[in-house]
Amino acid sequence: MVNIKQLTIFLGIVAVAVITAIINPEFLSSDGIFYIFEHDIVIAIASMALLSVMIINCLDFSIGAVIIAVAYIVTRFIVFTDDSIPVFIIFLISIGLGSVFGIINGYIVSNLKSSSFVISMMIMLIIRGCINVLSSGDGISYISSKFSLIKSFRLFGIFSLQFIILVMVIFFMVFILHYTKIGRSIYVVGESKKIAIKRGCNVKKVKFFVFFISGLLAGVAAFVHIINYNQIYMGDYYLIELKLIIILIIGGVNIKGGYGTVSGTILSFLFLNLVKNVLLVLKLSVLWQEIILGILIVVIVAVEILLDKKRHEIQMRGVNYEEI
Repeated sequence: MVNIKQLTIFLGIVAVAVITAIINPEFLSSDGIFYIFEHDIVIAIASMALLSVMIINCLDFSIGAVIIAVAYIVTRFIVFTDDSIPVFIIFLISIGLGSVFGIINGYIVSNLKSSSFVISMMIMLIIRGCINVLSSGDGISYISSKFSLIKSFRLFGIFSLQFIILVMVIFFMVFILHYTKIGRSIYVVGESKKIAIKRGCNVKKVKFFVFFISGLLAGVAAFVHIINYNQIYMGDYYLIELKLIIILIIGGVNIKGGYGTVSGTILSFLFLNLVKNVLLVLKLSVLWQEIILGILIVVIVAVEILLDKKRHEIQMRGVNYEEI
């Protein structure tokens, strides 16, 4: 059955793309289209990191801190070794560090009877505090011939390594959520922890796993940041989670847990980036861009809340209703 919500977002993408192409014909070039993905590809990967966490009705406000911490530590390592370490090893170190943060997060959240929001906020403050102490609050710049070469790489003259990594992350999350036992358990736990326990799901294990995945993908996002930029500032990605939550809600993730898709998340990310691109083409000031995006997001979220209320009313009447 057609998912009405995702179809609506897709039609919105087509409409915005047509408007963008009319205003700026260069948008139709391969460089123009893929720029939309590559410019904010770290955000796209980070939204994948938060997806499974929100499906189980939890929040992780440490994703941005983990990204900047991993990027800073790895960059320091690159500078210290005089750019002599192979890029693949740098990638493994990035996801390894991200996974360590994810394991710590997962262990604390799954064992403490406290809000994941509160715990992850505390962890975020601790991580950022430690990184600020280590860096004395200063950013770091570097020049890497390897990463400069990678940044300019294009498979078949079109696909960048960053885009390929995003595609791999998308397939990874689709596989985890839809083709594994723990993936199915994630949705069950999100719908109802009591039902999940009755069905034999290990709620602690599921919580630990989704925060581990969140940390691992934050490490991947940090690696992409290193490719994209030759500098790191300690304030980068501060409260990025608010933007991620908006992307996920527009993409169809239920704020109460139990539902969410990779496809909806990516469509939402693409839609918001297209809108932002139109505003840039129109040469509106940053202030007006934020106002217009803010109004659009409020309207979309308000409609989502109304639709969710309507669905609940229909279900209460005992009518079979396919979630839209």
